[in-house]
Parts: sequence; structure tokens; C-alpha cells
Amino acid sequence: MVGFSYVDDCDLIQSGEDPLTVARSMQRVIQQWGDLMEVTGGALASDKTYWYLVEYVWKRGKWIAADTPLEFDLIAKTEENKCVSLNRLSCSTASEMLRIWMAPKWEAKIRRGRPSQEEAWQALHSTIVAKLKYPLAACTFTEREWPLLLEHLSPNLVYHVQ
Repeated sequence: MVGFSYVDDCDLIQSGEDPLTVARSMQRVIQQWGDLMEVTGGALASDKTYWYLVEYVWKRGKWIAADTPLEFDLIAKTEENKCVSLNRLSCSTASEMLRIWMAPKWEAKIRRGRPSQEEAWQALHSTIVAKLKYPLAACTFTEREWPLLLEHLSPNLVYHVQ
């Protein structure tokens, strides 16, 4: 299991070869995560929680993200201790986390859509570069390396470096 989190936002990821096994494993993780949050007086915000069940299929020499036809609900407890089904999204549907819009099929949509230079530039700065902002603070770049890194990212973004 790999998890990504920042303050009160978190991505929980499960992987495996069988979609049903992965979905069941994720249900256990959600239960455990909910139990841990309950100890601190919190709960999953079911209205802001969503999930993807992505299956990668080999198509024309490449792995392509696809929705699996498996019918499965992920259930979580709310602060009121009610069990609710979490919103399942299609892998082509983008969702927002930390002001960054992401979708499992993002790269394929950009490539197939043949964006203009302006659209490609916007996609680069609104997704790829934006994803780098949060983990950069934990990196161990030297004072000399920072300017070199930043010039390759984006002159339009503001970075606070200490």
C-alpha cells in the first residue's frame, strides 16, 4: 500500500492483478483508516471522497487505463456513524486534490486530444508542474541546485524556498 497525504487530504492506493482482490483490500484499508480517524474524533468526509477501480489493458503495444466492469461498492462510516457508499469515478473523470486536477487517463486524453501548444502548456503547468510543488519542500536540494531546478519548472509559479 502506498499513501499520499497532505494535511487533511489523502490518497490511498492498492494494486494487484485481480480487480476483486484489489477492491476487497481497499475496503479493508478504508475500514482501518476510518478506525484510525475515529480515535482522533474524525471521519472520512463521504461527500468529498471518491475512488477509481482502474484496470490496465494491453492495447496496440501500450498499457492503457480502463474502467473495470466489476460491480463493487466501497463503504465508509460518517461522523454520524452511518455506513455510506463512496462515489466511484470513471478513470477518465478528473478529480481535484490540493488544487490539482487529476485523472488516471490524463496522459491518454492529452495525447489523443492533440492539444494546441497553448493547451499543452496549460496542461503542463496546471498538472505536472503543480504536482511537484508539495513534495519539493521535503527535498534535499542544495542552495546552488534550487535555481537550476526552478528554471526548468515554471517561471509562472511562485515558490517559497527557505
